[in-house]
Amino acid sequence: MGRSDCFTRSTLKITSQPATFYAALISVSITAFREIARSVHEAERDVARRIAATPAYQHSRHERKKVEKLFAHLKRILKNWIACDYLA
Repeated sequence: MGRSDCFTRSTLKITSQPATFYAALISVSITAFREIARSVHEAERDVARRIAATPAYQHSRHERKKVEKLFAHLKRILKNWIACDYLA
């Protein structure tokens, strides 16, 4: 439940007296922030966290980062080479 839900629910309790509205706003927003939201996809996230903690996954991630770094360097070198080629 986000902050906008708190304000939406509290607007239903508006009365003619501003003090009553303020008290309703405080009580609703305090109770809303005490709730713990759990996503419907949390089980899948737990599986992904367990996989990410394995040594095989960490090695694979390290190898992917090395490849990405090599492509970044290649892109930079080619960009400079093409710029120099046009100037010549």
